[in-house]
Amino acid sequence: MILQAAESGGPHQEAPAVLRVQLEPLANDNLMVTCTAFRVPLVDSPMAAAKKALRFLARRVLCIEREIVELLDDLDCSRLFFEQFLPLFL
Repeated sequence: MILQAAESGGPHQEAPAVLRVQLEPLANDNLMVTCTAFRVPLVDSPMAAAKKALRFLARRVLCIEREIVELLDDLDCSRLFFEQFLPLFL
């Protein structure tokens, strides 16, 4: 989970407790939606820094998930192509 990554590097990298309490019970889909909705115009506190980092990470996760779906679709198309035309060459 995203919050666990922030815990590994010491006290300056931990998510604030209030934010942790808010986000920990969320399922991954809701967590991503919540984190991408964070808006931090100015990073002037640990809470703002954590929200900005979580927003960036969530956006990356969603982007990677979209890429995975696209690649899986491509693989399905390739599989269908080979299933249809490979027997013609055997």
